[in-house]
Amino acid sequence: MANVVLLVGAFDIDQLGFSLWLSGVEDHVMYHARSVKAAKMHLAEKPFDTVIIDTFLPDGDPIELLSEIRATHPNQSVLLLARQEHPAATAKAAALGALGLILKSDPRQVFLGKLDKAIQGKSHWTKDDLRRIAVSAAAIPTTSDYEVPLTQREGDVLQHLAQGRTNKEIAQALEISYETVKEHVQHILRKVGVNDRTQAAVWAVRRQLI
Repeated sequence: MANVVLLVGAFDIDQLGFSLWLSGVEDHVMYHARSVKAAKMHLAEKPFDTVIIDTFLPDGDPIELLSEIRATHPNQSVLLLARQEHPAATAKAAALGALGLILKSDPRQVFLGKLDKAIQGKSHWTKDDLRRIAVSAAAIPTTSDYEVPLTQREGDVLQHLAQGRTNKEIAQALEISYETVKEHVQHILRKVGVNDRTQAAVWAVRRQLI
């Protein structure tokens, strides 16, 4: 069975070379959506092994699209596509479950390697990647150096959260209920003193908790 890829971006994929690269790879089929609206239509019509989202979209926010895809298709593999790394967006994408970042300057073998890894559901992010992103990300609140009193279970949830897993995935991994995970996440945000999951993930990386 062919691996089906959806590329979302308002550009000519032939100029990027992606369609040519995949034409020489057996069992890979690429669909192209030039807008958020078109991407949602494709996703409603058929399953995709991987979705690649450009960081610039003419009719919407790519991070919001990523969030929507992960909410409606929690097991969907998603990659970002960009000319260069944008630390804040990359940090948020990682926290929301994106499996990695493809650069438009990546050579063919690097592109195919990242794509094949995503098709297998494997993340590209390493601890060093997340630390580097966290250091570069701007305007992420920090807390003082006092010890934050997280419980053992809250620490477990935070580890998974910082690796980009959704509440549903965390619940499955820890074998606890979805509602329990939501409660733990709220406790974590309050104790750490941040407003959302992205900030909590970056906080965890800065504190070297993952």
